[in-house]
Amino acid sequence: MKGAFDAAQMALADARARVVREKENCRRKLTLECDNCKRLKCAKAKKDCKGALDKAGKWIGGVVDKAGKIENHSKL
Repeated sequence: MKGAFDAAQMALADARARVVREKENCRRKLTLECDNCKRLKCAKAKKDCKGALDKAGKWIGGVVDKAGKIENHSKL
């Protein structure tokens, strides 16, 4: 009977250790996924921001160019 009790205790200790390892592994994976997600979102935001700034720059350049052409025509 003592042998069965010791075996059950060992099995329980192994199961407990396995659960602890799996929890740590899960936390590690979640951290990696969150970091990857943040990196991807940052990269997308940077790309979107650059695209918006490029479009704004082209629009401003077009407005300035048109204003310059209008001003040059009025001097003629």
